[in-house]
Amino acid sequence: MRLSKMDIKLSLFIVILLSALVQSTTEIDNLYVQDVHCDDRVRNITNLSAVISSHRSVTTSPYHLSKDCIVLISAPPGQQINLRFEFFDLQPSYDKDNKRCSPILGDKLMIYERGMEGLASPPERTYCGGSGVFPADYQSTSNVLGVRFFSDNIASQKDYGFRFTYTTFKSEVSGDCFMCSDGTMCINSDVVCDNIKNCNDDSDEAVDLCEAESNNIIKEWINWLGLEVVIVIAAAVGLVLIVMVVTCFICCCGCCSRKEKRDSKPYRAPPTPRPTSFPSQSNFSSYSSASGGTGGRPYFQPPHNPMYPPIQNGGYSVVYNHDNGKVDFPQKL
Repeated sequence: MRLSKMDIKLSLFIVILLSALVQSTTEIDNLYVQDVHCDDRVRNITNLSAVISSHRSVTTSPYHLSKDCIVLISAPPGQQINLRFEFFDLQPSYDKDNKRCSPILGDKLMIYERGMEGLASPPERTYCGGSGVFPADYQSTSNVLGVRFFSDNIASQKDYGFRFTYTTFKSEVSGDCFMCSDGTMCINSDVVCDNIKNCNDDSDEAVDLCEAESNNIIKEWINWLGLEVVIVIAAAVGLVLIVMVVTCFICCCGCCSRKEKRDSKPYRAPPTPRPTSFPSQSNFSSYSSASGGTGGRPYFQPPHNPMYPPIQNGGYSVVYNHDNGKVDFPQKL
């Protein structure tokens, strides 16, 4: 079975579209502050929750030098934003005498309230290396946070960046959210048991809670394989089904068209085959016009056999049949 050009183009279009969808989903759930456009624009994200890292190879290789990148995190009105650090390793620039990060030198991560408006003011929180204390969780007072990561031009081979999880939450209990066990946040139910610890006390990933949630088979498969893998599998199955339907439709139309053309043609009887050889003349007697023959044209006389029909002259030729030893009826030459 051969695929037409239309099938191939359709398949390529679907693959490209789904690849873009998977890439988009992956990039949103795992955001990197130092992306290729961080110096040119401010990135705004509005997810309920996401993992934000300094760069793609966080924890394994140093971050980029001479970068000043800003990310805005926006929550729905009336909600707040929680930052929970998982990894932190920046170039040491902590001023131990003044017990603060150096405002001039060194790499630092700065948190601003009120988004772009707050960038004109001093940051609410500044994190840098060398303090000897792992960053504590941070909860916003508004529904917009500005995250700014500044790195100078001093190279270092052992500063591997940072990673934190942000989660939007409500301060009061409501029917569409899950209250963490410590009572500090009521997070959206969609981020519960998603293999990401959104609550500061990890209560949203408790074993008993997630075992009850895993009774839903579909959700269990999605959690086990990952959303990206499920999307790819569903896309592959859908692509195969589409190609099969299109191919069957094209084949059926082609068969019907050929049948109609075949049925519309008039019937033509096959031509009568002409003899291509004769038996040896030793089995026959030839006569000439001198012996009362055909006026100069020889003709062949088969061996005498009472089963043969009588031979008549007068411009007729007798054809000998090799298969059954009989003579066909005379035909006019």
